[in-house]
Amino acid sequence: MSRLSRVEFAKQFQTHFKIHLRPEWLDTLLMSVQPSMKVSFNVISFDKYLHEQFGEYENEGKSMASIIEEHFGASASKLIKDHL
Repeated sequence: MSRLSRVEFAKQFQTHFKIHLRPEWLDTLLMSVQPSMKVSFNVISFDKYLHEQFGEYENEGKSMASIIEEHFGASASKLIKDHL
């Protein structure tokens, strides 16, 4: 999948995760340095949110990717991976 525009990424994010995309979940610095990079997802910031929702899943031997796939599906996981 090629990188989506910010608007299209936000729409797909909302479809998969059922929440609005927060500005802190985008790496705006990287996006400003590399204009061809339409969206760069800030996985560290989103991980904090996931911990608020699902607890310390690493203690259960789960990764962030596995939590996303388990709760939101493979296509949600792919959306994030494609925009790192």
